Order: sequence, then C-alpha cells, then structure tokens
Amino acid sequence: MEKLSEGVCHVSKSAVPGKGGNCILEGHNIGEFGWWRTQGPFNMLEILDQGICIHVFYKGKKYVYKVKEKTSMDVNDPKLYDFSPEERLTLITCAASWDPTIYTNRRTVIVAYPQ
Repeated sequence: MEKLSEGVCHVSKSAVPGKGGNCILEGHNIGEFGWWRTQGPFNMLEILDQGICIHVFYKGKKYVYKVKEKTSMDVNDPKLYDFSPEERLTLITCAASWDPTIYTNRRTVIVAYPQ
C-alpha cells in the first residue's frame, strides 16, 4: 500500500513486459494525498474501450498492447490476479465513485494483449 501511494505498482509475482505471462500493474484512480483527494495515475482507466493502444516503457524499450476487455471485479475475486502464462497486460484500479469519500470493494480491470 505504501508503494501504491507513490504511483503505479507492478505486482511482484506477475510477468514483466516482453517476457511472456501476465504483467499486472495497479494504481489509484483517486490519490490519497490529503482531504481533497487528487486524481491518481489510473483516474481515466474506466473510460478505456476495446481497441485502444496502451504504451508501456520498460528498461528502455516500448511495448504496445491493445485493450481487449474491461471488467469490474470484486477485490476478493481470486481471478483478479491471474498469473496465466499467456503474454498480456492487466491494469487494475478501484472502481470509481463520484463521491471521493466512498470506498468501493470493486476493481476496474483492463486486459490488453501485445500489438
């Protein structure tokens, strides 16, 4: 949680870009940096649609993924952290609420595949 408050985090047991497997990144959609709750790095994740390209830069190389699906899952769903061997990118953030004082146990999940 401490690292997550600093920005986007890589889930340690997940793959890295270009090496096969599921690379999972998490980030806040609303920052937790004071009572005014600034926007987080994944604040626009919920508006991504199929076909949008996501560019990830890792160790000096650019990886391009195309969004295939967007779902909402419960934070306790065991499928939330799917460590499958197929190469893909999964982005996870809290499901948005128009009221920044409301915590939700839902997660917006974006799954994208190499372009």
